[in-house]
This record gives sequence, structure tokens and C-alpha cells, in this order.
Amino acid sequence: MGYVFRFCGAPISWCSKKQDVIALSSCEAECITSCHAACQALWLRSLLGKMHLGLKSAMQLLVENKSTINLAKNPIAHGRSKHIETKHHFLRDLVNKGRLELCFYKFEQQAGDILTKPMKIGRFKKLTKMLNVVPLETFN
Repeated sequence: MGYVFRFCGAPISWCSKKQDVIALSSCEAECITSCHAACQALWLRSLLGKMHLGLKSAMQLLVENKSTINLAKNPIAHGRSKHIETKHHFLRDLVNKGRLELCFYKFEQQAGDILTKPMKIGRFKKLTKMLNVVPLETFN
């Protein structure tokens, strides 16, 4: 799993790690990742508040799985989502309280993929550009 947080267009926090639980579906895997990212979002929001840079609106979490977004927005348990542990419904609570907004992002726009997936050089360059990552030589 992996995620990247940006502030004013620059990456300020990122994570890439192997999930510590086995997901039974892609929805559950995205839910687990989104839950970890939501915890980081809450911490970053608190940090920004302490720096007097508080946010007035909900933080946006960009997710590439529509099922995960629907599960977080709809509290009804579906037959296909019964296997997802209750602790991962933390995401739903944040959405319902208006502290987090889940937005669908297509695969091509997921900059965090650079941390978790093998890719061709063209896609790698595109994602580094999306993250505003530049070679160190440009600063000399």
C-alpha cells in the first residue's frame, strides 16, 4: 500500500509498505490503505492547526476504487462487504462527520502508484512530474 500527501502542490508526507493483513477483495485492500491514509490525514490536519494553518474544509482523500468510496458513504452492510472488519469502518465515521471527503481518482492520476507498482519509464517520469519531484542537479 502507498499514499502521498501534498500541500500547496509539494509532497509533504508519503508511505509505502506491505499491508499487514490479507485482504479478500480489492475493495478491502483499498479500504485498509484508505484507513491508514485517513489516520495520517488526521495527524497532518492537527499539525497544520498547531502551525496556525488550519483547514476550513474536509481533507480530500483520492481513492481509485469506487466500491471503497460507496462503502464509506453507505452504512448498509452488503453481502459482498461482510468480510471487511469493523475497525476499517473508521473511514465511514470520518466521512459521516465531514472530516474527510473521498474522491474518485482514475488509475492514471494516482501519484502514489510510484511507491508501490513497477512501471515503464514514461509513466515513472509522468508521476514524478505530478509530484513535483526534480533531480538534485537542478538545485546546483
